[in-house]
Amino acid sequence: AQIYAPKTTVRFSSFSPPWLPENIPGIGRNPLDGVILDYYLKEKADTNLLTLEILDASGKIIRTLTNKRDETFKPYPGGPPPAAVIPAEAGLNRYAWDFRTEGIPGVQGAFVYGDYRGYRVAPGQYKARLNHKGIVSEVSFAVVADPRLSVNPADWTAQQQLLERLTQDIRNMHEAVTNLRKVKKQLEGINEALKGMDKTEAMLQQGENLIKKIDAWEANIVESRQRNFQDVINWPSKLNAEYFDLRGKVDVHDPRITQGVRERLRDLEAQWNTHQAAMRDLLGKDIVAYNQMFREQNIPAVIVK
Repeated sequence: AQIYAPKTTVRFSSFSPPWLPENIPGIGRNPLDGVILDYYLKEKADTNLLTLEILDASGKIIRTLTNKRDETFKPYPGGPPPAAVIPAEAGLNRYAWDFRTEGIPGVQGAFVYGDYRGYRVAPGQYKARLNHKGIVSEVSFAVVADPRLSVNPADWTAQQQLLERLTQDIRNMHEAVTNLRKVKKQLEGINEALKGMDKTEAMLQQGENLIKKIDAWEANIVESRQRNFQDVINWPSKLNAEYFDLRGKVDVHDPRITQGVRERLRDLEAQWNTHQAAMRDLLGKDIVAYNQMFREQNIPAVIVK
C-alpha cells in the first residue's frame, strides 16, 4: 500500500451544497475539505482490515479510521453519527481527513443538540499511517493556519488543551450514565425476581431506593425525554448539553479563549465535580451496602419461584 499527501494544507473551507448530485457529467465539484490522502491498493481489501491513523508531532494517534463499518452502531435522534469508513478498493483510493480528532460516544436514546465530532486540531506537523495486511506506509504533512489570522502559538496550545479537557469530561459523563444504566438494569431484574418471595421486603425496598437514586443522578447529566431540538421548551437540556455548547464556542477559527469561556468552564466543572462525588458515594457506599444485604439474605444467583 502506498499513501500520498500534499506537503502542506491550508485551513480553508470549501462548500459543496448537500443537494448537489454526484458524478453527473459536466457538473463541477468543489475540492474536498481537509487533507486529501491518496493511496493505492493492489487488491480490494474486502474482509481484510485497512487502517488509517493520524498522528500528531509527538507521535500520538489522534484519529483512527478503518474500512469496516461498526455493526453494533445503533442510530437514534440527537445521537452521534456512524464512524467514517475509508474506501478500500483495488487501485487508487482517496480520503479527506477533516482536521478532527476522535468523536464522542453518546448515551443511547438521549437527544443532544450538539456536535459529537472530534475537535479541530491546531496548525502543526502531522503524519498519516496506512496499514494493510502488515504493510505500513506513512506520509508527513503540515496543517498551516489561515494567514489572515495572527495569534501566538501559546493561544493554539491553550485552545487544544481546553478542547481536550471538555471532550474528556463529556466522555466521562456519558460513560458514567451508561454504566449506571447497567447497574439499574441489574437492580430491576433482581427486584422482579424477588417479588412475592418471603422475607425480601427490605431487599425490594433497598433496590427501589437505588433505582430512584440512579434516575435522579442521570436526570442531572442528560435529558432522556427530548426527541428533537424543539423539546428543549418542554425539558431543558442538562449538564452534558451545556458542555457541548461551551465546546462549540472554543472549537472555532480564532483559538484565543475569552474570559467568559473560562468563567463558564469553572461553573460547569464545579457542577460536574459535585455529581461525580455523588456517583462515587452511590457506587462506593449504597451499592456496597446493597450487596452486603444480598449476601446476608443468602439469595441464590438464580432465583426460581
